[in-house]
Amino acid sequence: MQSFTYDQPATRVVFGAGAFDRLADEVKHLGGKRALVLCGPDGVIRPENLPPDVLRPARPRYQLPVDVSRPLTEQLTELTAAFEERYLRRALKRTRAHIGRTARLTGLSRRTITEKLALYQIDKNDFKKD
Repeated sequence: MQSFTYDQPATRVVFGAGAFDRLADEVKHLGGKRALVLCGPDGVIRPENLPPDVLRPARPRYQLPVDVSRPLTEQLTELTAAFEERYLRRALKRTRAHIGRTARLTGLSRRTITEKLALYQIDKNDFKKD
């Protein structure tokens, strides 16, 4: 059996021929949960067989605004607050708004969670339905 060949970033891995029995271990090693295996008629997948978007690194889903006319500390405060609110909303959704589980998930205290819900005007009842 041939060894694995990593020709792409860690999210794009090319395996050597005959290495299928090691696929699960390698996917787990890379932190993945699933793998999609494709093969051409000759049994070999080459970079030229893949679409261009697979070969280039993925772009971030959103761009952070940069305004050099404003102080960096002011912008960092706004970005941190926006990220913190999104993070809390996602944690609340995952725990169905259970404050104790949300605290454990986020590493914050129950009191801090409650304070941040008030700060960002988040109604935990909105997350109990899902």
